[in-house]
Amino acid sequence: MKYLFLLCSFTFLLIASPAKADQLQWLTKKQVKKAKRFLKKNRSVTLFCGCCSEEMPIDIKIETIDVTQVSDGEDGDFYEISISYQIPVSENYDTVDSGKVPIDLAYVWITKKGKLATIGTHLKFEHDPCSSPGKEKE
Repeated sequence: MKYLFLLCSFTFLLIASPAKADQLQWLTKKQVKKAKRFLKKNRSVTLFCGCCSEEMPIDIKIETIDVTQVSDGEDGDFYEISISYQIPVSENYDTVDSGKVPIDLAYVWITKKGKLATIGTHLKFEHDPCSSPGKEKE
């Protein structure tokens, strides 16, 4: 239940924080193709909103990746990536939890070559991750 609350809080903060959130939630067709390819190869990620106060990082395993068109207007077509996920059992989580949420690539983190960075950073998409979850892995 704790995990569901954390994930719901994370999702709400991404939607309700207009100052910094939603930086990389709506993507162009080119960006969404690049991001989907990257996510298919990197299924273990950390959700962390570095621009939100008192947010806790959540490690998840991506199960499926879906793309939905969210806008087709004068400013162009935009798409959103949603993932279904599992929170694996670990020292911080004693049960497995799962769900489906839209993601903002400015707040989905991965470690590559010992460096922790957002997927947006890895894909060279302009954004401000604010602060990192502060847990470098090898």
